[in-house]
Amino acid sequence: MVDATEQRLLEACARRGVDFTRTVMVGRQQLADLTYSEPFFRRLGATSVDSIDASDFEGATIIADLNRPLPQDLRRRFSVVFDGGTLEHVFDIATALRSCLDLVELGGHYIASSPANNWPGHAFYQFSPELVFRTLSPETGFRVRAAFVVELRRSQRWYSIPDPQAVGARVHWTNRFKTELVVVARRVELLDLSQFVPQQSDYVRRWAAHELSVDIATSYGPKGRVKSLFWRVTPPTAQRAYELAKVRLRGTFDSAIFKPVDSSALAEHIA
Repeated sequence: MVDATEQRLLEACARRGVDFTRTVMVGRQQLADLTYSEPFFRRLGATSVDSIDASDFEGATIIADLNRPLPQDLRRRFSVVFDGGTLEHVFDIATALRSCLDLVELGGHYIASSPANNWPGHAFYQFSPELVFRTLSPETGFRVRAAFVVELRRSQRWYSIPDPQAVGARVHWTNRFKTELVVVARRVELLDLSQFVPQQSDYVRRWAAHELSVDIATSYGPKGRVKSLFWRVTPPTAQRAYELAKVRLRGTFDSAIFKPVDSSALAEHIA
């Protein structure tokens, strides 16, 4: 769907020079009023707007099952490939991702908004920062221009997120609102994606260093020297109660990793 979150993102992309001339949607996307989104993409500069789906029931222009490789004549044909919430419904996600990335022409963009947390039962999958950054990487010929986590509360909260490989730890969180993972990436090199299989970055690092496989991630508990000292002598039951209360109130978005973003100025955060 192209709702307020996606519209805000796509408009920011247009302001940052993304070329929407030849746009293809993964699944024919609707606006919040349930009309189809082709007119919106044309306002962003698209002269052609296609859509891919396994069925023609919504009027997609390209009928193809993303569980199978796409026809060769679709490769590197589009200036923008937009997924507004379709790939999580495709069982063979690896094949689907490779195919969708290979639709993008050199210099074109892959833009996606996918469920990341608190969407149980919605689809086959919820996506993680690790998946996004490993598949949209120099190894596939892509460069991430922006990545955000968006909490879909009454007043949306946007956070920019870094590559877990750069952080040297897993980037995850706990919260109580539906959350989307949003990414904008540019294709900077044409590489063969057919055999690409990424490995999770923290495991690659541990294997190389022969480290124990422990979950190095967000450090929970109060920050600061004095608070940390009190934390060490706090009974485990009180620690758990503190963490549960914090999650209910605001979730656990580590401020060292998740940087709040003004959603009215998204263009400033697209490199």
